[in-house]
Amino acid sequence: AIPTIKKAYERDAVIFRLQNNTESSVESYLQVNSAHLPLHFGKYEVKTVVCENGALTEHYEMLI
Repeated sequence: AIPTIKKAYERDAVIFRLQNNTESSVESYLQVNSAHLPLHFGKYEVKTVVCENGALTEHYEMLI
């Protein structure tokens, strides 16, 4: 699930908050235009991904 998509504060980027709502690990990916990022989620895990300058990167802090 993608509960949040928003413009980042103080930078030209978009923040995606993704979460696994199941009690199982899940393999997935996020694709925005030509950028593609494979993702591995543990059970009930939330991830933050930033799209900036055409690239997707996973961040380990909850950016705002």
